[in-house]
Amino acid sequence: MTGKKLIKWTLVFLGALLVVAAVASLRWRIQHDSPILLYTTFLMDKFGCTPYRDIFDMNLPGTYLAYYWMGRLSGYTDIGMRIMDLSILIAMLSLTWLWMREFGRTVAWCGSILWGLMYLAFGPSMSLQREYLLLLPIIAAVCLHTRMDRRHVVAKNLAIGFLFGIAAIMKPHAAIGLPVLVLFDLAAGYGRGTEASDGKRHFRVGDTSITQILLPASVGFLVPIAGTLLYLWHAGALASFVDIARNYLPLYGSLTGAHETISGPHRAKYIFDKYRELGGLAFWTVPAIIGAYVALYESILKGRQLQQIKLMIALAICYSIYPIFSGQFWQYHWLPYLYFLLQLCALCLIEQPQSAPSGKRIFPVIVLAAVIALAMPIRIISDVKKSVTGHLEIPVNGRVDEIATYLEANLKPGDTVQPLDWTGGAVHAMLIARARIATRFIYDVQFYHHVSYDYVKNLRREFISDLEKARPAYVVDVVDEVGKPWVRGADTTREFKELQSFLDANYKVGLEKPDYIIYRLKR
Repeated sequence: MTGKKLIKWTLVFLGALLVVAAVASLRWRIQHDSPILLYTTFLMDKFGCTPYRDIFDMNLPGTYLAYYWMGRLSGYTDIGMRIMDLSILIAMLSLTWLWMREFGRTVAWCGSILWGLMYLAFGPSMSLQREYLLLLPIIAAVCLHTRMDRRHVVAKNLAIGFLFGIAAIMKPHAAIGLPVLVLFDLAAGYGRGTEASDGKRHFRVGDTSITQILLPASVGFLVPIAGTLLYLWHAGALASFVDIARNYLPLYGSLTGAHETISGPHRAKYIFDKYRELGGLAFWTVPAIIGAYVALYESILKGRQLQQIKLMIALAICYSIYPIFSGQFWQYHWLPYLYFLLQLCALCLIEQPQSAPSGKRIFPVIVLAAVIALAMPIRIISDVKKSVTGHLEIPVNGRVDEIATYLEANLKPGDTVQPLDWTGGAVHAMLIARARIATRFIYDVQFYHHVSYDYVKNLRREFISDLEKARPAYVVDVVDEVGKPWVRGADTTREFKELQSFLDANYKVGLEKPDYIIYRLKR
C-alpha cells in the first residue's frame, strides 16, 4: 500500500470514528455551565424575565441570544440540545472544509476530522460552551476572508466585521482575530497600490483601499453591539447591565481558575505560569510547527495560498493569548486556539514536490500520526463504549435527578425555588422541574468574595430583602465542596449570617443529604 493510500484509509477510519462518536454522543446529558445558561433563557422564554434586570449574571447578551434560540428549538431537553450541538459541529466542519480545501482535499479532511474528534473527546462538560459557540462565526469569517471574491471587498469586510461582532457580544475579546484579518487585507491592498514618483506604493481610494476594508469591517462589527445595547435599553435592562459590567465583572474577573482571589505580582505570576501550560495542548504544537514549516518552505503552494498559511499562524498565535483576558484558564477558554492549532497540524499532510527525499516527505506524517494516536482514539473509543453499554456520565453523580424528582413531586402552582449553588446541580434540577426562581440571583458565588466591598454588601442586602418578599416554597442549598466550588483567598468568606437566620426562622428541612439540603417553607 502506498503512502497516499495509507493516509486516505487512516482518514477514513478517523472519519468513521467521528461519526460513531457523534451518534453515541446523542445519549449525553447537558452538564456544568450549559444547564445554567439554558435555565436563564428558560426564564426569559417562559416567564418573561430580562437579563441583568431580572437575572443577575455576568454572561453577555450574545450568550443569551444563542441559548434562547437553542432552548426554544430543543424544547430544553437533553436530546434536543445534543441535536443543536451536533448541528453546530456539522456547520463548523463544513466551513472548515471550504476554507482548508485550498490546500488539498486531504488537508481539508484532516483539519475537519481532527477538530470534530477533539471536541467530542472533551465530553459533555465541554458541550456548547461559549467559546465553542463564538467559534462558529469566527470560522465563518475566516472562510469568507479566504474564499469570497476580492471584487466584493466592501461586502466581504462588512460581513466579516458583523460575524466578529456576533462573537464579541458573547465575549468581547473573541474579536482579537478581526484586526488580523483586516491587516492581511490591508497588506494585500498595499501591494496593489499606486506607485508614486518616489517609487513607493501608497493606499488609494480603489479596490482595496482603507475605506473599503477598515470602514466596512468596523461598521459590521458595531452592528451587533449596537443592536444588543438597543435591546437592553428597550427592555429597561441597560442600567442593570452597566452596573454589573462596571462593578461586579472586575471582581469576578480577579478570581483565578481555582476560584481564588489574588492580585499584584502573584496574579502576574499565576497568569504567566498558566499561559505556559497552553491548556495542556502543548503536544499539538509539535505537528503544528512542522506543518506550518512544510507548508511555507517545502510545499508547492504559491501566492495567495502562502498568505493564508501566514494568516492561519497569526490566528493561532492570536487565540493563544485569548485565555489571558479572563485570567482563569479553564479548558474551554482554549477552544479557539485549539481549532487553529489543529488546522496547522493538518498541514503535515500537504503535498510536497516529488523530487523531495522520501524521508523528508514522510516525517511530518509520522509525527502527526503519533500525536493523534496518543491523544485521541483511546479516549474516543472509551466514550463510545460507555454510551453503547449504557455507562453514561450522570450529571453531578445523580444529585441533579434527586433534586429534580423531589421538586417535581412537591411543587405546587405558583411555588418558587431559590438555589444556593453555582455549578453543583441545583439550577439544572430546577430546569428539569420547570421551577421558577424566587429572586434574580441564580447562583450565590457573588456573595462570598470581595466581601469588604460596598457593592457586594449591597448585593447581600438585596438578596435577603428579595427572599423576605418572595418567601420561596423551597430553598436548595448545595453544600458539597467538590460539586459546588467555593471561593477562597483574601477577602472571601463562607459565612452569610443573615441568610442563615432567614432560613432558621422560616424554613424546616424537607430533605437532607450529605451533599445538599432542601429547605421547605414553614406554612
